Amino acid sequence: MHPDSRDARRRPDRLRSLVAVMVVLVSVLAGAQSALAGGQMLVYTGNGSINEGYSQFATAAGRTVTTSPTLPLTDPEWDSYACVVLPVSTVGYTVSQRTALNSYMGRGGTVLAIAEHLNADPSQQIGPASVTTLNNVAASTGIQALNTSRNQGPTTSLDPTIGGLPVGGVAAKYRRDVTKIGFAAATTLTVTAPAVGLVNTAKTEVTDPDPAPFVAIREIGTSAGKFVYSGDSNVFSDGGGGYYGGNDNGKLAR
Repeated sequence: MHPDSRDARRRPDRLRSLVAVMVVLVSVLAGAQSALAGGQMLVYTGNGSINEGYSQFATAAGRTVTTSPTLPLTDPEWDSYACVVLPVSTVGYTVSQRTALNSYMGRGGTVLAIAEHLNADPSQQIGPASVTTLNNVAASTGIQALNTSRNQGPTTSLDPTIGGLPVGGVAAKYRRDVTKIGFAAATTLTVTAPAVGLVNTAKTEVTDPDPAPFVAIREIGTSAGKFVYSGDSNVFSDGGGGYYGGNDNGKLAR
């Protein structure tokens, strides 16, 4: 084409217009992606929570940790967090707190609630208090903790069903490439569909009870919200000397 032609003269204007459209489109898409997944993980330390540290979990999930004794007040503040961790809360949540948590999950947020087992402390106070508190938070999810104590001491769950889950199933999606999970003593859970169990306790002795779920998940709404309930903090926390080394806890954290 001759450089003096009309089309050639128009080309820079067309290029500038195309670049402008692309910049606007990228801005819109970036905003949509960051609206719910801001790369931050809130570890909530109010309501009598026991924070053992969650840096390894955050690293595995590609997040940065923010710790706060108060929950967010507005939807934009909630939505700046990709995940909210409720670590062994022992003081009951108010109706307004539970409503805010449910609304956050309905918009696509992830809540990880962590209870402890019956014998978590010598006086048997922490475990039962955390079970009562977090069962209340989980009331509408189909997941409830049973206030039990299984697998005292460091344990690895080698569940042969992990690798043979149905393609496309909820559990298979979250346990991809997960074959063994390190944990300590746990309280078991009852899990009612559509919630699903993710990790079971281990049967290490003939006299041990049959394996039962102690980590479960319920997908919430249509915006990819999730409620995860764990009956042991060591699956996700930095406490107890760490259970990530040599195990697939980091993969589960995805």
